[in-house]
Amino acid sequence: MNEVCTRGKSLFFGGGSGNAEYYGRETIAENVRLLPREVRMGGGRFSVVLLVLAGQVEITLNGGERMRVGAGRIVLFPPEGYYVVSACEEEAHLLAYGIEELLEMWEGEMFPVTGAAVAPSGERATALAMNERLWEYALNLSGYLADGVSGPRFMRMKAFEFIHLLRFYYPRRELAAFFAPLLNEHTDFTRIVMDNWCRVRSKAELAAIAGLSTSRFGVKFREVFGTSPYQWMMSRRSERIYQKLVYGTESLKEISEEFHFGSVQHFNDFCKKRFGTTPGRLRSRRGIGAATAEPVGETVVG
Repeated sequence: MNEVCTRGKSLFFGGGSGNAEYYGRETIAENVRLLPREVRMGGGRFSVVLLVLAGQVEITLNGGERMRVGAGRIVLFPPEGYYVVSACEEEAHLLAYGIEELLEMWEGEMFPVTGAAVAPSGERATALAMNERLWEYALNLSGYLADGVSGPRFMRMKAFEFIHLLRFYYPRRELAAFFAPLLNEHTDFTRIVMDNWCRVRSKAELAAIAGLSTSRFGVKFREVFGTSPYQWMMSRRSERIYQKLVYGTESLKEISEEFHFGSVQHFNDFCKKRFGTTPGRLRSRRGIGAATAEPVGETVVG
């Protein structure tokens, strides 16, 4: 596949996956084309909206349940998450939209955080079917990107247009379910965890940041994420190290220091235990593609 990445940054690790433009602080827009079985990983401070224009993709958010999503669907990833997207049996075409302050762009009355709007774990993406108007919007924006149309004001306007179309054409109940990862009752706790887990060395440090005792933090964490802080942090740490080894540009020494390994041998032992091989051999897989972890389950959407 010929890849083209214009100036700016991609929403996926490892460089350009289509053609991407960074429009100021708030917005990234990107055409993404994936070959059959091609895998892309991403994550960051943005809320990310994927509009599936062709083919089918399998999606995993924060190591949770795997979803299969077909053309004509919109998928939402909350900020500070980690997502894996892979094409299924045929080539897939996606429009990826990263909007830093998605809900802040909402005008008018917001929906209540009740019922379908409660997403307890933050480990499952949400999907919404595109109606005729959203299809027109997505195809037009994809075409603009392919033609090289750019500019902060223009893309800011298109982001507001996207939000306005959702408000006008979809009932509040559907929108509440779609935006659940941004609205759930544990949002503040989840954001503290997602913002700080990679900066701390223990559950106790994370509990202190959250302003809770270690025991209360453990109970709250299991309630929100469905597992213990240690198991969750170890899993996320492994995923992040794997991303950086296979897709990143940092040296092995830089990765080892970032994740607080006391020695090269400690880092090697960790990788052998978690991945079955050394960091150097994982780094050699760069560009070959990467397999995702075994899913907890699978949901087919659209």
